[in-house]
Amino acid sequence: MTAAARIASSKKTIEQNEEQVPKQLAALEALKAEFAALDKTLSPLRLSEAEALGKIEAQQKLIDAQSEAIVRLGQDRDAVVAVAAAAVAAYRDKYTTPLRARLTEATAKVDELKKIADAAKGTADKAKAAVADAAAKSKGLALASVKAADAAKQAGVNLAAAEKAFGEARTFGAVFSFSYFSRKKQTEQQVAEAKTALAKAQAGQGAADTALVAAKSVEQTLVATQAAADAAFVAADKAVAPAGVAVAAITKERSAHLAEREKLSAPGVAAEKDYAAKLPALQASLQKAKDGLPVFEKALVAVRAQLTEAGKPVEAKRLFVEAAAKTLELTKSEKANAEKALAAAQKDIPQRDKNLEEIAKSYAELTPQVEPMKAKVKAAQEQYFAMLPKQAVAKKN
Repeated sequence: MTAAARIASSKKTIEQNEEQVPKQLAALEALKAEFAALDKTLSPLRLSEAEALGKIEAQQKLIDAQSEAIVRLGQDRDAVVAVAAAAVAAYRDKYTTPLRARLTEATAKVDELKKIADAAKGTADKAKAAVADAAAKSKGLALASVKAADAAKQAGVNLAAAEKAFGEARTFGAVFSFSYFSRKKQTEQQVAEAKTALAKAQAGQGAADTALVAAKSVEQTLVATQAAADAAFVAADKAVAPAGVAVAAITKERSAHLAEREKLSAPGVAAEKDYAAKLPALQASLQKAKDGLPVFEKALVAVRAQLTEAGKPVEAKRLFVEAAAKTLELTKSEKANAEKALAAAQKDIPQRDKNLEEIAKSYAELTPQVEPMKAKVKAAQEQYFAMLPKQAVAKKN
């Protein structure tokens, strides 16, 4: 194509585009106005969406605040409890634990001394019982000795009586008695029997006296043993009292320190009680806030569903505006390219021929895009019309 032909073609293109640009610009502005009007109809729904989001955000902040309050309450409690626990531990290590060791040792000593005293008492009781048994035996042997002495005395009396009867049976007057010989023999036999009885009684008395002496000796030995056992028990029992006093003193001292330790733990106990008293209300408030959140979320979902449905025509109009804007841009670009080609052709014909060829080539490349773009605009317009109610479409046509 010659430079003159390119100049003519470029001028024609410029003229056509100069005619199209105002029309396309007016159409674009009209579409923008329609889009703005449609988009404005969504303002109430968008306001509702913003309000729903604000409620959700406020509810979430309330939940966060309640959760933070619970955490802070626990942290405050833990801090106080930790300080109290550290103070109690230090006090325990310094006072109550050593006193407990001393008390354990002193109590063990008292128990040991009591065992020794109990054992001594048992020995003393056994010794006492042995002395009582020995005394009873001695008493019985003493009675037996007295009986034996009485029997010996009586045997002596019987012997004296038998000897007297035997002497009387041998007197001068009795010789001439008819019963002399029988009487003599009888009394003589009685004397012999009395002597035998006396000897036996005296032997029994000796044995009883010997047994009594032996029993008395055993009794005296057991009495001495009992005295020693009683003394040992008194000494052992006496040793228990000071040890018991020491235990009581340590116990009293430890009780005083335990009371002081309780005072140190009091803040921790109070913190635990305060936590237990306040926690249920905070938990209930937190749960109430959590229970209220789904209601707001459900409302947001409903508003967004309405906004999505109502926004379909608006979105279609937006696509139509974009298509119109692109068409206008292509037209302006085509005009600018034609103006460049015209300027180049007018400046240097030889060079213009070459440049115009390049411009023509660019134009040829851009021209095929115009019709598809117009087709897209038309398709977007049809899509938009399809989304509108039938009455609105008929009115538009």
